[in-house]
Amino acid sequence: MRKIFLWMMPVIMGIILSTSPAMAGPASAGSFYTGNGIVKEFSQNGTATRTFTEATGALNLAISPVTNNVFGTDPLGNKLWVVDFSDIAYPNGIVTTFTSTKFNQPYDLVFAPNQRLYVTNRGTNAVLELLVEVPGTSWMVTRSTIGSGWLTNPSGIAFDPASLMYIGSGVDEIVVLDNRFAHLRTMTIAGLANPGGLLYSDSGKLYVTSTGSASVLELDPLDGSVLRILTGSGANVLVDPRSLAISASGTLLVADGVSGVIEFDLETGAALRTLSTGSALGIAAVVPEPASLALMGLGLAALAAYRKRRK
Repeated sequence: MRKIFLWMMPVIMGIILSTSPAMAGPASAGSFYTGNGIVKEFSQNGTATRTFTEATGALNLAISPVTNNVFGTDPLGNKLWVVDFSDIAYPNGIVTTFTSTKFNQPYDLVFAPNQRLYVTNRGTNAVLELLVEVPGTSWMVTRSTIGSGWLTNPSGIAFDPASLMYIGSGVDEIVVLDNRFAHLRTMTIAGLANPGGLLYSDSGKLYVTSTGSASVLELDPLDGSVLRILTGSGANVLVDPRSLAISASGTLLVADGVSGVIEFDLETGAALRTLSTGSALGIAAVVPEPASLALMGLGLAALAAYRKRRK
């Protein structure tokens, strides 16, 4: 085990990291990961390729837009962890865990356009902002909404291209904050029952899992009005939808605690298939880098903004 001390601003806090070997290098585009106590990796067609048992307590997942490292939450263990593929000293990757007194039931997480990691902290009804993966800089918690009173049992979190964050709160609300944690609005969503994961799509729609009604709601992010309800059909029916990701082919992947992963066509809303992944609570998909951005030289920030929406 190795120990590294990280910093909390403005309060100094020590965070203990422990590491253990993982199984292989980063996944290729089209692959996706699921979380449910451990992390599993699957090919685009749903074939299991690897299992990361060291990522214990794994729930929700996010993929770094810079390194393709896989980050996750462990609410019961009050910790975050990362499957780190970037250290050349560990070509097979290492799993590193992060514990802190500031973590209190960390639930969901997402990388923002500014490449910082944002985590919903259910035990303190807050969102934490973390600085990670900056060369020469230790991980640090830079800001939080602790004490703001805007959130109740915050769940999923997503960002839009303008860096506005959308956070599931309570049983039927989505709270909107800007990237300075200023409160913009709270939207009560008709038909929403216990929000889970959130996702902002390239089409400008906001998606949220409604675990209490076994559905995914497609919303107008401006006012929270429901545009469409996805439930599936036939053999591909949502039972316990938890979190969301966009696949490399542009379809919607829904992690379901009972059914596995159900894939939806976002154009038609039709459920295409159920991937045999076993119970899935968290999900994150690996997508290819857009060639247009690379050719135009828009830089890392633009690339991160493109890829983070596929959390």
